[in-house]
Amino acid sequence: MKLGIMCGIPLSGKSTYAKVLQSQGWVRVSIDDLRLALHGQVYKAEAEPQVWAIAELMVRSLLKSGHKVIVDTTNRTRERRRRWRRVAKEFGLTLEIYQVNTDYETCKARNKVLKRLPQDILKQIHKEYEKPTLNEGTIINVI
Repeated sequence: MKLGIMCGIPLSGKSTYAKVLQSQGWVRVSIDDLRLALHGQVYKAEAEPQVWAIAELMVRSLLKSGHKVIVDTTNRTRERRRRWRRVAKEFGLTLEIYQVNTDYETCKARNKVLKRLPQDILKQIHKEYEKPTLNEGTIINVI
């Protein structure tokens, strides 16, 4: 049983790496997939509390069943990561933070091609991003 989270800005390669972990036996909980399953949209502000409650319930259930779980979303601030640190602690685990270090310009170029989100939103998320620190868990740098 392990709990890991992806950490990085959109289009940095988090989901790609999370899928590699999935192929190694981890169960991937994708916040984007939950949003699409719940309301069919990439983002709907009024549904966010429900999305996050469902995600946490899924993670807890999977951990109780003995799985290794990877949470696939940006986890871009210490505040957003705090939820997962708390869950890890409750299960007697150290949170594993898979930090994807792709630079902003590369993510911006990918977004121009893929058109996943407005460029101003990508820029805002980049500005908000807080690198994880050692007191938050074990940091594993990827890509």
